[in-house]
Amino acid sequence: MFRLKFKKYFVGLVSSAMLVSTCYCIKPVEAIDFSKNEAKYMSICASGKLTNSNKKTCEEFNSYLKTKNKKLKKDLENQKSAAANTTQTLDSVQKKLDSINADISSKEAEIQYVETSIQNTQAEIDQDNQEIKDRMYVMQSYMNENTFINYVFGAENFTDMLSRIDSFNTLTASDQELIAQMLEKKKEIENQKVTLVNAKAVLEEQKKEQATIQVQYEALLEEQRKQIAATEVDANVAASRSNAIDASLAAFYEQSKKDDVGHVSQIPTPKPNPSNNNNQNSSNNNTSNSTNNSNNNSNNNSNSNANNNNSNNNSNSSSKPSQDSTALGIAIANKALSKQGKRYYWGASGPNYFDCSGLVYWAHNQTGVSIGRSTAAGYASSGKAVSYSHLQIGDVITFSYGSGVSHIGIYIGNGNMVHASGKGSETVGQDPNQCVKVTSVAPGSYFYSRIYNCRRLY
Repeated sequence: MFRLKFKKYFVGLVSSAMLVSTCYCIKPVEAIDFSKNEAKYMSICASGKLTNSNKKTCEEFNSYLKTKNKKLKKDLENQKSAAANTTQTLDSVQKKLDSINADISSKEAEIQYVETSIQNTQAEIDQDNQEIKDRMYVMQSYMNENTFINYVFGAENFTDMLSRIDSFNTLTASDQELIAQMLEKKKEIENQKVTLVNAKAVLEEQKKEQATIQVQYEALLEEQRKQIAATEVDANVAASRSNAIDASLAAFYEQSKKDDVGHVSQIPTPKPNPSNNNNQNSSNNNTSNSTNNSNNNSNNNSNSNANNNNSNNNSNSSSKPSQDSTALGIAIANKALSKQGKRYYWGASGPNYFDCSGLVYWAHNQTGVSIGRSTAAGYASSGKAVSYSHLQIGDVITFSYGSGVSHIGIYIGNGNMVHASGKGSETVGQDPNQCVKVTSVAPGSYFYSRIYNCRRLY
């Protein structure tokens, strides 16, 4: 039981999938990688000789170019933003480098000042040292010549003598202290010089690092500027190519519109031919009289009635095909004409939106002709073949643009057809110009040269 239900479900699922797969006027095809040969498609699509066989390809190529241009513009914005950040960083690096250079100059000035101070202090020490040496030499000479003794003992009193001895000692100690202080100052200055030299060395190292960073960012900025220039060129080329194809497509659409007929009224249905009816009645009467003459009872009358009915059926079967077929074809055409102006929507089958095969399906089924939902290519192999010269109102005409059957319309007489005109999957009811309309298929028209075959589906 479960297997049976599953089978039914599977069959239903497959049927649904098949129905969906046949709902479109134009079959989806594998996407073309335009990036590999842009020049080729550019020469095709911007040549000014666009045809319906390459229209869709060129529309897709144009869409590719517009998408590419949009992406390139976005990339350009990002690249310019990155370059601006790099420039800002480079400015910061330069400011840092300028600050380091200023610090180095300041340290060099300080070092120069300290070196001068060291030299001056050393000179003072040398001078003081020489003076002390000179005084000691003189003192020693005084002592040797008893001058010091005479100086001490030449005092007027003991107190004066002590004062002279203390003065001499104080002078000697002061000289020694002065020299010690100057030596300490010299040592301090030399330590300061070492500190400054070390600081300068650190600054020099920082300067090298910043200079390296500066070179890197300058190289990065130059590369970014090259990228920006290249992207701008690519974007301009893509935009120029897209504009050229826009112009080519616009010219193509204008050319194809020249065959549009405008609104067409309903086609009148022909009245039955009275002469045919009279002939049928005469035939019926002759048959009835002949039968009555050969038969004399009620059973014969019954047979006569039967023969009359057969005669009527035979007469009708010989006249019906032409008359009924014409009326049915007109009815199909009129149903389609009643939807003039309804917008094209890829995959739609009415009542307010149609694609090309959807209009054919709807018009036939509205008149009782069950043809099933198919594609233009599907209808191209359905029904029976009809030559262009023997087209009848209500017949369908299929078209090929070089890559298989991809369009279909309903013939309405006078070299015209009614069809749902659109641009395939990209048209989804948004364009009032892409709609159910009447267009010429007469010799010399745009569509005439692209006829694939003609079929009668009823």
